[in-house]
Amino acid sequence: MKRKHFGFIVWLGIISVIPIFLFCTFVTNSKPSVDQNAYFENFNLVFNGVVTEKEITSNGAGIVRLDLNESNVNFYDPREKYGNYFCVIKNEKAELVMSRLFLVKIGDSIVVNDSVRLYRAGKLKEKWKLHLSTSATYLFIDSKHKL
Repeated sequence: MKRKHFGFIVWLGIISVIPIFLFCTFVTNSKPSVDQNAYFENFNLVFNGVVTEKEITSNGAGIVRLDLNESNVNFYDPREKYGNYFCVIKNEKAELVMSRLFLVKIGDSIVVNDSVRLYRAGKLKEKWKLHLSTSATYLFIDSKHKL
């Protein structure tokens, strides 16, 4: 009897995993991913702004929304071209896809040029190299964008 239950549980587990696997495969392969170095090689965006919102999507990663103070572009949206990307800029607002969301608080200032600098109360709090989040982050990002 126990052997029957074990076999049923294994069968149920396999049947449950297959749709999840297919979903993840379809979503991650729907847009091509880009290599970190290739993406940032010609990344010429320079902007700064104040954090107005942050939204966690998975494992501490998510979207940070900024009201921009300055930007060298009015519009930047790589979502149609790439499955992973650093940010979206539109209408003097920006949304950054970040894996280090725990560092950011509402009201902080973020400066992006050759790196990302996080300021709190006018003082440099953190600085890190430009990077793309892990591919798993982008599984849930599309539905969270407001821009």
